[in-house]
Amino acid sequence: VDPWTVDPKDIEAVYVRNMNLLSTFGRLFASGFGLMLIIGLFTFTCAAFFIPDIIKGLKEPVDPEEAAREKEEEMTRRIREEVERLKRENAPPPPAEKGEPQPTAPAQPSEASAPAQPTPPQDGTPE
Repeated sequence: VDPWTVDPKDIEAVYVRNMNLLSTFGRLFASGFGLMLIIGLFTFTCAAFFIPDIIKGLKEPVDPEEAAREKEEEMTRRIREEVERLKRENAPPPPAEKGEPQPTAPAQPSEASAPAQPTPPQDGTPE
């Protein structure tokens, strides 16, 4: 309630609460419970993303030589797989057996089958 009165002719607008759901969320998050809820959701989300990585880190071998050896083996395995993939992609096709047709490159269109290009006028006048 305001401490002054307003004449009805001075009223320009009337507040009507028409967003009940947003108003409810606003009241909820403006309270202490809402603040705790936001902090809890943030903590839960971070935990869901980072706890598996922390557990994985704790399970890794403690010996640095063992870790370096495993890393080297993994790099060697990945390099070997990549080299094999590149060899497969860049290998020439196998030779054809006798009697099989040789694969040929697609034929280039001849000048006769190409569409005729319009020639510019010879007298210098624009079209």
